[in-house]
Amino acid sequence: MPEYYEMLTRCKFVINLTDRNTPGRLQGEAAFFGVPVIGSNRLELQEELFPQLSVKPFELEKVVEYGQKLLNQSKFGKELSQFAFEGLKEYNYENSINKYESLLARIKGE
Repeated sequence: MPEYYEMLTRCKFVINLTDRNTPGRLQGEAAFFGVPVIGSNRLELQEELFPQLSVKPFELEKVVEYGQKLLNQSKFGKELSQFAFEGLKEYNYENSINKYESLLARIKGE
């Protein structure tokens, strides 16, 4: 396993506060390893996988609040991680193929 992923698996949570609109790859990787992410609401996967931990960019008081809750309430973090992991299923290879096949069939008028 690459060092980056080994380090990620040891995290209690991750903070990602970018102020740019991006897909949010880190959120997907963290969700896979069961690590909650406190992140900017400008990240697409943050909103889908960890909506309960989404904040406005650099909304620091909320980051502190969520971070403390994750550190002190392990059940809270586990529940959010499970929700995010389930959300990843939407992006698996088979679902992607099915969506594209369906789209192509509609384009062809089938």
